[in-house]
Amino acid sequence: MQKTETKKPKTQCYHCGDDCNEIVEVDKHIFCCHGCKTVYELLRDHEMGLYYQLSEKPGSKQNSASKDFSYLDEAKIRSHFIEFEEDHTTIVRLALPGIHCSSCIWLLENLPKLEKGIDFIKVDFSGRTATIHFNNQELKLSDLAHLLTKIGYTPDLSLDSSENKQKKVDRSLTIKIGVAGFAFGNSMLMALPEYFDWDDAQLQGFLPFFRIILLGFSLPVVTYAGADYFISAFKSLKKGFINIDTPIALGIAALFLRSVWEISTGIGSGYFDSLNGLVFFLLLGKLFQRKTYDSFRFDRDYTSFFPLSANTLHSGKEVAVPVRELAKGDRIIVRYGELIPTDSLLIRGFGLIDNSFATGESEPITKKEGDKIFAGAKQKGGAIELEVLKPMDQSRLTRLWNNPLYQKEEGAHFQNITDKISQHFTMIILLIALLSGIYWYNVDPTQIWKVITAVLIVACPCALALSAPFTFGNTLRIFGRNHFYLKNTDTIENLAHSKHLVLDKTGTLTESVGGEVHFSGVLDLKVKSAIKSLTYQSGHPLSRIISKAMGSSKGPEIEFFKEQEGAGIEAQIEGELYRLGSADFVGVKEIDRKKESSVYLGVNGAFLGSFHIKSKFRDGLQAFAEEMNSLKWQMSILSGDNNKDQAKLSEIFGEDLEVLFEQKPIDKLNYIRQKQKDGYACVMLGDGLNDAGALSESSVGIGIMEEINAFTPASDAILHAQTISKLPKFIEMSKASIRIVWMSFVLSFAYNSIGLYFAISGQLSPVLSAILMPLSSISVVLFVSLKTNLKAKKLGL
Repeated sequence: MQKTETKKPKTQCYHCGDDCNEIVEVDKHIFCCHGCKTVYELLRDHEMGLYYQLSEKPGSKQNSASKDFSYLDEAKIRSHFIEFEEDHTTIVRLALPGIHCSSCIWLLENLPKLEKGIDFIKVDFSGRTATIHFNNQELKLSDLAHLLTKIGYTPDLSLDSSENKQKKVDRSLTIKIGVAGFAFGNSMLMALPEYFDWDDAQLQGFLPFFRIILLGFSLPVVTYAGADYFISAFKSLKKGFINIDTPIALGIAALFLRSVWEISTGIGSGYFDSLNGLVFFLLLGKLFQRKTYDSFRFDRDYTSFFPLSANTLHSGKEVAVPVRELAKGDRIIVRYGELIPTDSLLIRGFGLIDNSFATGESEPITKKEGDKIFAGAKQKGGAIELEVLKPMDQSRLTRLWNNPLYQKEEGAHFQNITDKISQHFTMIILLIALLSGIYWYNVDPTQIWKVITAVLIVACPCALALSAPFTFGNTLRIFGRNHFYLKNTDTIENLAHSKHLVLDKTGTLTESVGGEVHFSGVLDLKVKSAIKSLTYQSGHPLSRIISKAMGSSKGPEIEFFKEQEGAGIEAQIEGELYRLGSADFVGVKEIDRKKESSVYLGVNGAFLGSFHIKSKFRDGLQAFAEEMNSLKWQMSILSGDNNKDQAKLSEIFGEDLEVLFEQKPIDKLNYIRQKQKDGYACVMLGDGLNDAGALSESSVGIGIMEEINAFTPASDAILHAQTISKLPKFIEMSKASIRIVWMSFVLSFAYNSIGLYFAISGQLSPVLSAILMPLSSISVVLFVSLKTNLKAKKLGL
């Protein structure tokens, strides 16, 4: 047990950094209160002391008073915060305003070490939120809120939905611009006698008064309009690093203190007019930047292109509509392997629900009529009818798609580069300012303050930091416009660096609703109707082709349904067991049909015959193959079918193409795994039903979509089937995006180098520097946006 002592000397808290009135000492560390001490002991006892190494004084001040969160366990209130709940797993997304640094992220994402009931946490730093997966049998929501509060991250538990909250307009920047602009204009007027060197004796007598007025105008500019620069610089220095606002704050302080010294000694009127103009143009640039960025906003806006569609029931007929148009009360049909796009109520059918999209656990659970099913679940049984409980939340579905369980290690290369450059940029600028000051001290001391301030202000790494996000963000938007939907910007980098394309055949290279169908055997009306019911349950391309061939009449109700991926489907219909699939699945010898796909039918163990489907290849594959070859990519095709299409594939792709037939899902996975191990970064193009493992294992997994929502969360991208022929153009666009980022880096460095040259040589005033600084960022944004749009236009995107 550690000894606790109370002393009075003034010092800073080891946990939060605040000054201590009452001091509590533990392990030779000083704390300002027992709350901070308790958090420290909690982290120490769980071997999480790294929290204090990531950032100096990273915590927030603790309130020892205990808060009551028991109301969170009431079902009605609890439902406001739950995004997903099934059996023992609950997912909530909480606003945590206390998040402020890297230590916060580290601590929150390591909370499972403190509380075994927490499975994992993902922090969104910019949104100050955390998505938390926890075991509701071991931890209540109220206990979770209490734990977060105990370690300094009290959740914001407002029950108002984001849709009902009125967005507050922040006018503070506009007001600050007004204050600085007013002071700038009037200080220019007050400084006129100095500018024109008027030597009128009567006017000279008013100079001290004018100088005091100039000081008066500058005080609100420094203390209010420019205060954010000082606050930001102080916070960064307090945390042990130097941010971009630090040299700006030094420049403002240098001008202000030099000016105060000049008027107090009577040797001049200082630089108050330049100071006010400097802050005015800095703030005006900030406003201009904000407006420019808003006009290019795509930060997750590409989710508005999210391609899911749902089959809704209208007057007994199925109609495909975009999921974003679903409304409360709509009835939707979901088949095997399809995604449930929004929280819904099971109205008809038997739910066999796979929640791996949300939890990572693929073991299906059963749902009966009247049960609630959360968005993101997959139906692993037959067709079910659902009633929509609320409109689709696209941001929530996108968060599920970006679940950490499915994240890949590749990507974020440029983010790492910009982080490292920005980290050292400010120190280099401060060194240049110091050396410039020493030089001008020996050459012309009157130029020192002007030069130092101009150097501190003209250079800015912001343009560098914006290059990759704006280039890739605009590329995402261009791709979405062409029905190619990427999970995140890392996928662009991975796509550009890949060199091997692996293609599935059925449903990817062939149309899922096309092809000629023939049946060898005898089909009476009863069996034909049963097959219609059986194939209606499945989203597999061959099932859909057979279902269409069976006509539009509705079949009988099924009593049981099961689909074995890569093998076939079976169902109990009117007391009889129907099986449809491969020869092995039905239990018969395979029929050799070299030019057709064969699907075998068995009823109660007896073989009734087989469907023979002549595949219809998608249009434009010949041009697609030629363009991929021109990119010098290697290609291979993996098919679960027989080799009936070998000749056609060789005709389209060439004799040298590697084609493997009769490949089960595990075979495709192992093939990708071996290629990756051999050093080939693979792009996998599959239908998302039987290819989930291979899509997940590849560097870029692309799921093909054809007006259905059957894709796997393990895919990195979704491509509409009609735009497969554009894939080579998407690859070219990805590579061009990489080049544009490098070009924008060069532009940013050139811009800063030229600005620094004129500043160091004394040819640039602080006011002009303030105008040029934001223009560098804006010019880079305009450059990358223009270049990406021109490249897209050239490629026909």
